[in-house]
Amino acid sequence: MYVQLVFAVKNRDAVLKKDIRKRVFEYISGIITNLKHKSIIVNGTSNHVHILIGLNPAVSVSDTVHDIKRSSSLFINNFHYCVYATSVFVACYAINLIKEEQVAAFFGDPREII
Repeated sequence: MYVQLVFAVKNRDAVLKKDIRKRVFEYISGIITNLKHKSIIVNGTSNHVHILIGLNPAVSVSDTVHDIKRSSSLFINNFHYCVYATSVFVACYAINLIKEEQVAAFFGDPREII
């Protein structure tokens, strides 16, 4: 099953500046991979992050959200990239994709967003 997660920056503040996004998105992808999920897309804008994963059924979505939120916040704040906190609300959607090629059509080209 594919799951889309959307993390909004607290108060929708535009703190994920273009020059730090690539490193932050790579770090988040590493968190996902360490949880044995398939990291398909991690991208976003200055005030939110979109994540598409192939879900590892042995790890709950709530544990995944917790780990991503906690670890990414610590990473960003510890390296002083910006003052960062995600919102209390995280959107999660189950997505049925027949082919992974549909991902590009659904999410767009992440290089255009980074």
